[in-house]
Amino acid sequence: MVDELIRLRVEQVDNNPTAPEQFPHRCGFFVREQTDTVDAPEHNYYVREQVKSATPVTPCVREQKPVIQVAPEHTHWVEEYWVQRGAKKHKYFRYCWMEGRKIRRCHIGGGNVKSALVQQRKAAVEFALADGQTPSEIEKLIHSSR
Repeated sequence: MVDELIRLRVEQVDNNPTAPEQFPHRCGFFVREQTDTVDAPEHNYYVREQVKSATPVTPCVREQKPVIQVAPEHTHWVEEYWVQRGAKKHKYFRYCWMEGRKIRRCHIGGGNVKSALVQQRKAAVEFALADGQTPSEIEKLIHSSR
């Protein structure tokens, strides 16, 4: 719609070359265009029209760059984390994996890091990681051991 109005305004100026050009001001006065400047353009085009005609046409779609494959050990891992209750910090294990740019986490149950049961479950998860299982398979393994 704005482009249409700009085109109509340019046509009005082009159709009446002999009349002095006047533009309405906010207050209702008309302001005459200065015509005694040396660098004045032949026609009165708005900046948007100048940009459209002077800008080279470029394709809208960028070149696709080859996707670099990330190593599987960077997409899922086992980590130790802590929770503070009162004045004590309790340490636990959790399994983490990436979905896009989001980090997902799943607690490995069985107690704190000193528990023999949680250490066995952590070893099972690390074995599944080394075996190349997907994050959904490892998450099922963790939930099945509860």
